[in-house]
Amino acid sequence: MGKSIAFFDFDGTLTSRDSFADFLLYSFGYWKLIIAAFILSPILIRYVTGFIDNSKAKELLYHYFFLGLSDTQLKDLGEDYVANRLSKIIRPLGMQQVRWHLSEGHMVVIVTASSEYWVQPWAHKNGLCCIATKLDKRHGILTGYYAGLNCHGEEKVSRIKSEYDLKNFEKIYAYGDTPGDLPMLSIAHIKNYKPFVVP
Repeated sequence: MGKSIAFFDFDGTLTSRDSFADFLLYSFGYWKLIIAAFILSPILIRYVTGFIDNSKAKELLYHYFFLGLSDTQLKDLGEDYVANRLSKIIRPLGMQQVRWHLSEGHMVVIVTASSEYWVQPWAHKNGLCCIATKLDKRHGILTGYYAGLNCHGEEKVSRIKSEYDLKNFEKIYAYGDTPGDLPMLSIAHIKNYKPFVVP
């Protein structure tokens, strides 16, 4: 006891925009996104109108963009994105809070529905742990599907509990910005909802 841990959602909480969309734009270019939006428009309409959920819609995008890429190719794209782009969408107030936790000796964990291919290298670069959505691969080639479940909603709590014994922490902090983060906030002693959004 006596230890503290802080769980941070990533997209919208620590970033000013969705990192998945930003990663796609940076890595594949504007025109490929326009073509994808046209081809996938029936799926996107079903998502907007509530016929399919966020997790399924995102998996279909993973399938469209990542199917057939090698694990090494996607790792290289992720590392390039972290090195040259991701810092531009990080909220300064969010990073200030992350650094405060680190200065206090707290463990800091990013818990995100985005892919580990770009969030994990960013987290490790900043001395943070990372729980992210994993993507399936066969013989080193991406299938375009999840490996397990999308790390969203209740799955965030399941993944946290599978990696950390929360009874070992005297204080648990959590930061999020959408209803999908509420299950994670519910396990925290100190809850922060949309804490870094500047009016």
